[in-house]
Amino acid sequence: MLVDELPTEILHKIMKLAVEELHQNKRLQATLRLGLLNRRLRAVSLNCPDLWSTIYLPWPQEVVLLYLQRARESCQNPTLIIYLDTHSKHFRPKEKNTVRVGYYASFLTQHMASIKALHVVIDPEHRSPLLAAAFTYPAPLLEIFDLNITEKIHFSTELFAKQAPKLRVAKFRSLHYFNFGPAIALRDLNIRIDQQNAKGFLNMIAAAPGIESLTLVGAEDPLPVSTHLQERRPIVLSHCRSLTIQRMHWISARRLLPILKLPSLEELIYHEIQEITAEDPAIAMESALRHIVDNTSALPASSLNIDLYMHRVNLSLDGTPSIRITSDWPDPTSPVPPLLGNMISRRIYTTLENILLAPACALHAQPEKLVIYTETKQPEHNSVLTSSIREDVKTLFRRVLGAYPSVKDLMLLRVLEDIPSVLLNNPDILPNLSVLTSQNEHSPKLFELERQVERARKLRLHQFLVFPGIKNSA
Repeated sequence: MLVDELPTEILHKIMKLAVEELHQNKRLQATLRLGLLNRRLRAVSLNCPDLWSTIYLPWPQEVVLLYLQRARESCQNPTLIIYLDTHSKHFRPKEKNTVRVGYYASFLTQHMASIKALHVVIDPEHRSPLLAAAFTYPAPLLEIFDLNITEKIHFSTELFAKQAPKLRVAKFRSLHYFNFGPAIALRDLNIRIDQQNAKGFLNMIAAAPGIESLTLVGAEDPLPVSTHLQERRPIVLSHCRSLTIQRMHWISARRLLPILKLPSLEELIYHEIQEITAEDPAIAMESALRHIVDNTSALPASSLNIDLYMHRVNLSLDGTPSIRITSDWPDPTSPVPPLLGNMISRRIYTTLENILLAPACALHAQPEKLVIYTETKQPEHNSVLTSSIREDVKTLFRRVLGAYPSVKDLMLLRVLEDIPSVLLNNPDILPNLSVLTSQNEHSPKLFELERQVERARKLRLHQFLVFPGIKNSA
């Protein structure tokens, strides 16, 4: 059977799949070429609203009008998917900014009631009261909204006349906060949050009790969010299953976490950027996790992974919720005085210990498998993070291993003698341990120490030799 002999419904699906991953000029070329194949395929394409209802406003006006016309001819009341990036000049390089922005504003004003998905990027060169005003019109069919305002631009904080009852997915990258009225349908919210907009966005979150996925992204070079936010009543999101804190200053991240109460949480992805100071965290990781989950019974977990790098700590815990914690520790840009350096080292050590013990202390997690990876470097390559724990690394691991007595299976990846020494000299730590797996570079001293652990503890030992620069997977 030839392609053009397929049923119309099948051809519509094929055409939709052929263009749905294409953007702007490639989509334009692909959709228009469909009408050049033969008479049957042209007729089928003209009767497929999915081809014509996705419109990029930077296209030439005559092309936008053609797509709008074909969308209406193929469907009685088409819903539109609109992309607007005011910085795009690929198709209209000679047109004045004021004319272009006026056209954008006119189109959005006229068709806002028919838009199902709206993706917008506005750069300062194209700021305009007319364009801002276009977003104050009701959007009764809007389901997806993505707004990126690259700098501080005057923009109404009340969107769509507070009439966007079907909005399910919203993403904001802006110094402003926004209010689009009762957000009963909102399920997925992704916002960049900073000191200026934190209060307003938290009010938005509180007005959206049905949120299922929440992403909070840190701003670049941020000032920490205000301590006064911690005085507000907790925001309870009973349906939220996923929370992501992405590249956020550690003070802001730890002030925001306790504000949220997520009793149905299934996944937490947390990424903080630490600052090398002597200041102790106002909120420890243990406390932040305990507030957000409010878990009073032991968290079922099969495995815990700990990765220690030069400038990063990763912690991953399976279970419900699953926990992924990343803590970045960039080196200071200037030398640290010795006295202050001792205080900073103690603060780093205490903070790291608190992160690694948080699953046990806050969530009562007791996994059966523990995997530890350390990035081994020569002393001259030590970072502030590794230098701060080097002198007392055995005590750190003694505390960490002692917090998880349920572990039966321990895997050590590129770990030096510290952990085997702890196991050998502290028989009360990891009392249920039955399997020790080691993946390390050639080290007779380490291999012999591990064999001593095997004999002393009467466990099964698996030793594997790995090559430099390769991290074997657990």
